[in-house]
Amino acid sequence: MIYKKIDDFLALPEETIQFVQLKEDRFFSKIPSEEYRCLIHKASDCGKLAAQRMLEQNPSLSLAEMIGKLGIELSFSEMTVDKMFASVGYFESPNKIIINSKIHEQESFFENNELSWLKYSEWKNIVIAHELFHYFQEQDKTLFINNYKLPLWRIGPYQHKTKLGSLSEIAAMAFAKKLLSLTFYPGFLEYLILYPYFPEEIERKIDDVTRMARLGMSY
Repeated sequence: MIYKKIDDFLALPEETIQFVQLKEDRFFSKIPSEEYRCLIHKASDCGKLAAQRMLEQNPSLSLAEMIGKLGIELSFSEMTVDKMFASVGYFESPNKIIINSKIHEQESFFENNELSWLKYSEWKNIVIAHELFHYFQEQDKTLFINNYKLPLWRIGPYQHKTKLGSLSEIAAMAFAKKLLSLTFYPGFLEYLILYPYFPEEIERKIDDVTRMARLGMSY
């Protein structure tokens, strides 16, 4: 059954998924291998510290109340789910979070496969928290992920550098885990929520990541 494979997947160290996130960055090949661990840890710490500040400033508020206090507009919209691109939610500057409500149609699949914790009603707050971090990312220019730039090439005295989108995603996942006191790394959701739509592709990806972890193929 798929839930057994998912249980094994969830048992993987979160560092494995974080490394996969980094590896999927378009500029991964430019990152020196000796920097993998440091970059992942700094991005993760960036998200955790932001969540800790949020909790300290709002100790008694729910996620919905935090969103309201910040003046963030939360909306739900049915968006296309495609193999090439599928979004469960996104942040739109300056203060909007949009969640893909179309995935609600897969509730029965998760119920029937003993995966009720993956129902839309259960995971949507995780996605909201993830996107909330991107709001803070835009507001706070001092964050590590806003200041780190990877050198790409040089011409004379000029050196061209770029930010890494993967670090923002790692930080956002760490933020959501800390803010919501999750027992698992939410980076797993990217694979699992879309499973009913593309079972073969997602299962193959789960197998690849699990195999990589067992072989010790990480940073």
